[in-house]
Amino acid sequence: MSIIIPTYNRAHFLGETLEAVIAQTYQNWECIVIDDGSYDNTEEIISSYSDKDQRIKFYPRPATRKKGASACRNFGLEKSKGELIQFLDSDDLLANDKLEKQVKLFKPDDLTLLTCKWGGFEESSNLTKRFKYKYNSYRNFKKGANLLNSFGNYNEYFPSHVYLTPKILIEKSGLWNESLTNNDDAEFFSRVILNATKIIFSPEASAYYRYDSADKLSELNSEEKVKSAITSWKLIESHLREKYPYGNIKYVRTGKLILYNAIIKAFPAMVSTEREFFAGRKDYNTYFYQFLKKFKVK
Repeated sequence: MSIIIPTYNRAHFLGETLEAVIAQTYQNWECIVIDDGSYDNTEEIISSYSDKDQRIKFYPRPATRKKGASACRNFGLEKSKGELIQFLDSDDLLANDKLEKQVKLFKPDDLTLLTCKWGGFEESSNLTKRFKYKYNSYRNFKKGANLLNSFGNYNEYFPSHVYLTPKILIEKSGLWNESLTNNDDAEFFSRVILNATKIIFSPEASAYYRYDSADKLSELNSEEKVKSAITSWKLIESHLREKYPYGNIKYVRTGKLILYNAIIKAFPAMVSTEREFFAGRKDYNTYFYQFLKKFKVK
C-alpha cells in the first residue's frame, strides 16, 4: 500500500499526521511525502521521521512539475509501488485501524472502491467532537453512480482520505487534474467513483478531517478558486453525462446550489457571468429564483 501526502507549509501539523500513519495496525505500507516548495521547517520534520522509519520517503516537487497539491499527488503516484492508494492531506488524521479494516475488504485486481466513516476535528485531543456517526452514504453500493446520487439526495460528501483506492482503478479513471485549484478532489473522485464496479463501506474504519487549518485550499476566497470550482462542476457534470446520458444528476444540481450560495455575496459578478451554468434550477430557493429573473435567465 502507498500513502501519498502532499504538503505545503504544514510543519506544525505534519508530525501528527505522520504519527497517525506510523500508528496504523496495518504495517505493510510506504508513505510518500511530496513537499510543494515549503519555506517553513517541513523538510526537517519529514527527515526526522524518514531517518527513523525507512517506509517514509521524502520527495521535493521537481522544479519542472507544476505547483499544487494535485501535481504533487500525481508525482506521488509515479513513485508509488502499492496496489492500494491512500491519499492523505498533511493536516488530517486516520484512525489507527483504518487501513487494516479496509484492507480486509479488498480483493486483488478488483475495481472496488473502499469507504469508511469520517468526522471533523479542531484538536487531535478530541476527534469525536464533530464526528458524523450517521450518514446515508455509509453503506455499500452496487455501482458508483448510486453513491453520487446519495451525496446529492442527502447533501453529503466524503473527504479524499475516506477512500482507499486500488491503483488499477486510478489508472482506469485518470490522474488528478492539475489545472484545478479548488474542488479537484471532487472532480478526481467523481471519475474514480463512476469507474468503480462497486462501493464497499467499512463500518469499523474512520478518517478525521481538520477544520481549523487556516488556509484550506477548499475555501472560496479568491476569484481563481471560484473559477476552478465552477470548472470542476462542469467537468463532473460531463463525466456523469458521458456515463449516464439520461440519468439523474441531482449530485451536480446540489453541488451547483452549494457553490452558488458560497459565492453570491463575495463574488456576485462571477455568478452573473456564469448565468448558463447556474440556470434551470428555479426550484432551489426563492432568492436564487429572484436572481435568475433579475438576469433574465430561463
